[in-house]
Amino acid sequence: MARAPSSPSTSIVLTPIDLEQITRRDRPTAQARILRLLGIPFVLHPTDGNLIVSRAAAEAVLGAPIGAAPVQSQGYEVNVDGIRTQGQTTAAQ
Repeated sequence: MARAPSSPSTSIVLTPIDLEQITRRDRPTAQARILRLLGIPFVLHPTDGNLIVSRAAAEAVLGAPIGAAPVQSQGYEVNVDGIRTQGQTTAAQ
C-alpha cells in the first residue's frame, strides 16, 4: 500500500524550502553553519549529505511553528521625540 506524501506542515522533518527560508542559504554547508549559530540540531543524511532537521526541534528553538503566519503589529508607535527629550534631561542633570 502506497503512502500519501505528507504535507510540509505535518512532516516530522523540515523540507528543503523550510531550510532555505530559515537559513537564507541554499547549500547544505552554509545551512549547517547557520543552524549551528541558531542552536538548531541537525544530522547529515548518510547518502547525499543533505541536512535532516526535526520540525519539533526547530520550532522549539525558534518559538513558533515553521510556516506560521507572522505576528501582526499591535499598532504601537515609538515616541522618538520623548526618548530624545528624556535623554537630554538626564544628560543635563
